[in-house]
Amino acid sequence: MILPYLQSVPERALAPSEPRPVSFGLRVARAVGIWLVMFGGLGALGLLAEATFADFGFGFAEAAIWSPVLGPLLSLLLLSRLASYRRRDCVWFLLLLTLPYGLWLAVVVGWRLALLPYRDWRPRPDEMARLERISVPEDDRVLYKRR
Repeated sequence: MILPYLQSVPERALAPSEPRPVSFGLRVARAVGIWLVMFGGLGALGLLAEATFADFGFGFAEAAIWSPVLGPLLSLLLLSRLASYRRRDCVWFLLLLTLPYGLWLAVVVGWRLALLPYRDWRPRPDEMARLERISVPEDDRVLYKRR
C-alpha cells in the first residue's frame, strides 16, 4: 500500500549504468562495519587515551569514561541526516542519555547507511521533493534515491 503523500514521487526504472542495490548479505556486512566504527572506533581511542595519559594527571581518564557514549553520539549527529533522521532525534539521546533508545537509533542509522545511495524506508514528507522512486527488475523492494 502506498501512502497518499508518496504518490507524488516520480518513478523511473533503474538505468543500466547505475549500480544495483546491494544484496541482503552485503548490506549486513556493511552495517556491521558501520556499527564497529560507530561503537568501537572512538571508544577504542578513548580507552587508549586513558591507558596512555592516566598517569600524567591530564584528566583524560575521566574523559575516556564517556568515550563509549560520545563515539556513537558524534557518529549519529554527523550521519543521521543521511538516514532520514533529524539532528534533534540524536539530541534526545544526548539529553536523556537513554541507552536503549540511543542503541536502537545507532543500529537503525547504521542499517540504513549500509544501503545508500538507495533507500528502502518510508521517507519523511519534507524529503519528498528530493526523491524519486526506483523500480529494479527482480527486486520486490520499494526503493527511493535522491535526485
